[in-house]
Parts: sequence; C-alpha cells; structure tokens
Amino acid sequence: MDKAYNRVLFLILTEYWFDKIKSGEKTHEYREARDYWNIRLAGKRFTHVCFRRGYKSKEKMIFTVKAIERKQNIPNDLNLPDVWDIELGKRIA
Repeated sequence: MDKAYNRVLFLILTEYWFDKIKSGEKTHEYREARDYWNIRLAGKRFTHVCFRRGYKSKEKMIFTVKAIERKQNIPNDLNLPDVWDIELGKRIA
C-alpha cells in the first residue's frame, strides 16, 4: 500500500499492557466509548496503530489494524459495557 494512504493511530500504553501486546497475549486494545474517543475513532479509517511504551520511552510497536468497532457488553480489560475495540493485525515494526 502506498504510504500516502496509510493512516496511523498513535496510542500510549503503560508498560504492563505494552508487554502483553508485545508477547502476543493481547490482540485487542480497548478504549472507553466516551466523547474523546468517539470523536477520534468514529467514521475514521486507520490502517495501522503505533503503540509507545509510556510517555518517556522511545520503544514503539506498529501493527496493522484488522478492525476498529464500537462494541457493547463484550468482555474487555476495562470492564466497561461500551468500548472501542481495536483488533490488531500483523506486527510490522
């Protein structure tokens, strides 16, 4: 895919969640369905997600995005009834 068409979602994670994704144990990232995330994610099409380990670290991971959907009443690590589910694809960096 031409880089001009790539849309990257940048997210900061705590070390705990970063390591879970890095190990492959966690394949979905969740964000609370509130105004901030609704505006940022609704109707947008992201091709990749870039995770950074905390605010001070330079360590990053980039994944393709399989899907970003708003879901209700699904098991999630936030224990919230209404979330944005970011399904991760292949790690590319």
